[in-house]
Amino acid sequence: MKTRHILLFVILLAWIAAIGYAQEGRTVIQSGHFEEINCLRFHEKADLLFSASDDGCIKVWDTNTSEVLQSLRISFRPVEEIAVHPVKPHIAALEITGPASSVMTVADWEKGEILFREELAFIPLFFTYSPKGNYLVYGKPEWNSLSFFDAETGGRRSFFQDGFGIVSCLIISDNEKNIMAYQSSGKISYWKLSTQKPLLDEPISTLPDLAAISISGNKRFIAASTGKKLVIVDLVTGRVIAHTDMEGITSTGISRDDTEVICIAKKEGTSGLYRFRFNGSDLVPKPIVSGAGIFRNVNTPVYTKKGIFFSGPAGRIYELSSDDTPKVFSSGRLIRISDIAFISDLIALSNDKQIITFPLNLLDVSETTIDDVSGLALNVFGNTLNTDVGLEFLRTNKLLFWSKDTIPAGFNVLNIKTGEIEEECSDFANPLIQLDFIDDTILTLEKNGRTKLLDKVSFKPSFDYTVKGMNKVIYVSDSILIGARSKLSSAGSSIISINPKTGETVPLSDPSLLCYDIAYDPASRYLYSLSIGHDESGSVTMFKAHYGRGYERERIISSFAGEDLSASIALVPGNRQVYTSLGFDSIKRWNERTLQSFPPSTNIPRKLYVAGTFLLSLNRDRSITIWDRFKHIKMFDLYFFDDFKWIAIFPEGDFVTSKSADDYVKRFSTRP
Repeated sequence: MKTRHILLFVILLAWIAAIGYAQEGRTVIQSGHFEEINCLRFHEKADLLFSASDDGCIKVWDTNTSEVLQSLRISFRPVEEIAVHPVKPHIAALEITGPASSVMTVADWEKGEILFREELAFIPLFFTYSPKGNYLVYGKPEWNSLSFFDAETGGRRSFFQDGFGIVSCLIISDNEKNIMAYQSSGKISYWKLSTQKPLLDEPISTLPDLAAISISGNKRFIAASTGKKLVIVDLVTGRVIAHTDMEGITSTGISRDDTEVICIAKKEGTSGLYRFRFNGSDLVPKPIVSGAGIFRNVNTPVYTKKGIFFSGPAGRIYELSSDDTPKVFSSGRLIRISDIAFISDLIALSNDKQIITFPLNLLDVSETTIDDVSGLALNVFGNTLNTDVGLEFLRTNKLLFWSKDTIPAGFNVLNIKTGEIEEECSDFANPLIQLDFIDDTILTLEKNGRTKLLDKVSFKPSFDYTVKGMNKVIYVSDSILIGARSKLSSAGSSIISINPKTGETVPLSDPSLLCYDIAYDPASRYLYSLSIGHDESGSVTMFKAHYGRGYERERIISSFAGEDLSASIALVPGNRQVYTSLGFDSIKRWNERTLQSFPPSTNIPRKLYVAGTFLLSLNRDRSITIWDRFKHIKMFDLYFFDDFKWIAIFPEGDFVTSKSADDYVKRFSTRP
């Protein structure tokens, strides 16, 4: 990136400060989840909807305005379940970390602060807040099942230490004096909380192993699944007062007036939404006549004051009003970006539908007023391959793009002045997973491990060689290419050396099971890698430096307990600075002596790109973050929407938008 571009970014930051655009509170992008939603919860008094997703975020919605009041990142893992505090803006969230382990996180969603976390050696059967919000309670899958905690501090409360059986559903009275516990054995028991003494001489018998339990508003009965039936159970008598045949139930819900029951059930791999009128003794199917197609592949229904809300594919939330007319309440509006490319004054972005270019010098707003910032002038070209594509600039006006996943294989040359595809290079049998420039040569790697060196003008190959299982190839010298691959191959190493003149392949010393990203710095002659290994605790992902005459020596610079296959490495050859996004928390910089971390980012950096003094991060949440790579300072987060409008949000919450994009960002006050 040219020096003057550095000044343009600085001018932009200074301009923002000069116009006094700073406000107290939180800035929230108005876009839904981009991955599947696992849980919806409704806060009756506040009239708020909470959603938890595979994207690791919890979003808080005003059901009347459809505004996102907060987007709170809990984890890089999916958030499976949530419980909402009845009084305070607190929320408890569950992420599953293993077959029998999980993490409970409690956060102040309004302030965006984590209050406490607890690692659990089990997956709770349920967790809930007490009606006044004094306790957070969960059920362990063991005899001593109930665990009570102070909802504010997370401190353990000494209730029911001796246990009385596995509890899979708990109801706490409004005054928090008594509890009702449903046990998986088919027992319903009532207890006085202060003394932990039973209120009945004998537990009430009912059906065992009930699942997908929901509780009526008056706390008199529950809706649940037996595996074969949807049942309504009276909690006073234990009697089944209504039932209907229904297999594959994953969740249930009861209307606010207790006159309707809803459930999600899977049939032949498809989740469907089913409604029933409940008159106190019968479940009568209630046909859904409007927009029937919407009610397939759905999840997690919840009743609100406005009607039924439920989630659908790709992070959508649907609203079903009283007249049975469904509509989309929210969806992810951010463009999913598959690659970024730079040249001179130009940036290009791509996804499976479009290729977008814009000039960096349009960020020079030093002589404009705020009303004149009509925005980044975008050029949008149709992606003729209709799949995720990689990008590289061949020349200022010529952009190469290629399919990463599907046929047709090869690359096209797009003239970004005319919008026409001027040339195609289709001499490839498989999709390209890599294309890089080395002076006047193009280096390509196909999905089957075929590596080519092509002339940059004629596209004629000077080297063509196949090594199965290759993930990336880099140029070290005219006589050495280095490849990253799986150790399970015949070469017996996850890193190999290839002579592009003779085709000779030599395994390098590396104990990793899989190497998936590599980079080379000619100044230090260090080879850097991201690879998966194994230790006594399980899989581990390592960021390593390899050195020595044959790269036989290695140093683990950083590691992550588990697999992080979407991390990346970025460097400027000869610069002696290398960056990695390993670990889902922050970008790290290695300068051959020390490892320094950038400030933690809620955006979760993934693919990194070096552009002059800046480091660009293509994030998991579809945003792009621009960093000062030497000062480790975030400059701004850039968001592109599906109508090609954009928003830039600065670290203190200030923002600028393209023309008519104000509705995509909101500013909310936060209590002191």
